[in-house]
Amino acid sequence: MLVVPVEVIGQMESVDIDFTVLARNNQHVVLSGKTRQVENIQYQQEPLSVFIYYTPLPYEGFELDPQETDRTYLFVTSIDEHQARARQSFDYASNERKPDELWSSHVMLWNNVWSNAHVEVQGDDELQRQINSAFYYILSSLPPLSTRSEHKQFYGLSPGSLSRGGFDGPDDEDYVGHSFWDTEIWMYPPVLLFYPTLAKEILSYRIAMRESAADNARLFGYEGWRFPWESARTGVDVTPDICPQVPVMPPDEDAEPYKNNSVFTNAVASLSIDLADRVSCITKKTVPKAWVDIASNLYFPFDETSQTHLEYEGFDFKNTTIKQADVVLLGFPLQWPMSAEVRQNDLLAYERLTRASGPAMTWSMHAIGFLELGNFEKAEELFRRSYQTYVRSPFNVRPLSLFILLSNRLNCIFVGMD
Repeated sequence: MLVVPVEVIGQMESVDIDFTVLARNNQHVVLSGKTRQVENIQYQQEPLSVFIYYTPLPYEGFELDPQETDRTYLFVTSIDEHQARARQSFDYASNERKPDELWSSHVMLWNNVWSNAHVEVQGDDELQRQINSAFYYILSSLPPLSTRSEHKQFYGLSPGSLSRGGFDGPDDEDYVGHSFWDTEIWMYPPVLLFYPTLAKEILSYRIAMRESAADNARLFGYEGWRFPWESARTGVDVTPDICPQVPVMPPDEDAEPYKNNSVFTNAVASLSIDLADRVSCITKKTVPKAWVDIASNLYFPFDETSQTHLEYEGFDFKNTTIKQADVVLLGFPLQWPMSAEVRQNDLLAYERLTRASGPAMTWSMHAIGFLELGNFEKAEELFRRSYQTYVRSPFNVRPLSLFILLSNRLNCIFVGMD
């Protein structure tokens, strides 16, 4: 008998969950856990339960007969809030299916995903790999298109993926599993275009969190729903308590202290009210005329001399740098009406002001803008910059910014994959 030693590197402790071992035998290890904190007692009265079934790890090494040249080992992990469902999935994968069948099933289902919709590039294999890996990372953190399990509420697509959901120390850059505006602005559009069923799942999180969003609106004296900057299981704001006098933070997160009349924020507000008014014939709910008037008369800071939108009231072109795409988002995805001259002026002005260490998705928005204007050479330059500068081999992971890339911290942020 030949014993092949194996080094098992595993972290059995969790900063988020208290685990106890329910069972340990040759077939499986069973863990039962409770989250250490209740997120918000108003919407979540008890800690969440977690049950994990997994194949015992080979701490003593693999055993091979002298005549064997290869052997396949199958390791299965199943996680669920309900023990019976966790056990059912584990048994199906470990007892009812052979390893080769699981692999074949895995390949078949992924082929179904790709055949359902994908982007095909001819003559540029490297770009094709970038596109495929981007979709793979996003789709891997969304509910499957086909599953044996019963449907569950989806709790949002975090920019840091499922695999990076926990706290990662004082310099954490992975959003600890939270959902916020990046979900709808950056990740939702490509999913909507190619996988509308999954796009509906993404939006279902906001609908499911409507009670806490309505309470949040009332807290600030508003009607309707007010979603927080970051939210998780209960939909309440899970960021530190901050109450600025003028609570407007534009997409440019370098714009501190908080600003008046963010041009992007005002455009989104106007479009939201206008959309509600347009679909009132379907919803059978009338938008008050006062709100329609507000949507039509919001103030948009604009420099008449340079024919350029100001990011916010009092913006200084000479002494300001910005973190990321902000004003240029008026053109896409908002498609705010403006002349070609103003569109070009916005693109050129804010390209110069964007700091080099900013996030990748900025340059894809600039690329789209120059495509709209027919400047294909400039569009290609910025398109290549949007991914070539940020991608890390060999798995094409994309950190949020060049600063993180150069600091050699391993994380993968979806918002650069739009």
